[in-house]
Amino acid sequence: MPLVHLRTSASLPASVKTRLLADLSRACAEIIGKPEAYVMSVVDDGVAMLFAGEPGPTALVEVRSIGGLGPAVNGRLARRVGELVTAATGAPGARTYASFTDVPASDWAHDGETFG
Repeated sequence: MPLVHLRTSASLPASVKTRLLADLSRACAEIIGKPEAYVMSVVDDGVAMLFAGEPGPTALVEVRSIGGLGPAVNGRLARRVGELVTAATGAPGARTYASFTDVPASDWAHDGETFG
């Protein structure tokens, strides 16, 4: 598993959302080094959000993974995911947060069983 979850104030056309889901999934698999078969991508668009107390295009990206994350990987993910998000949503990097969480295998389950 990795999970990449984007929340954005932008309302995206279905075709843009579908492409963005695929692009985020592929980027996470490639950069983290996990099979894409285990990656889940989620896009919640049209979310009520403020950044610095102001409305406008903004985004929050959360990436979770069992292993594979760390300073170098997180930096590469931040750049690539940021590029994808800005291109699809119009939310500039200065109005986008990204967070990375390494999850213990015992705290993540799939098909009724934890990974560890």
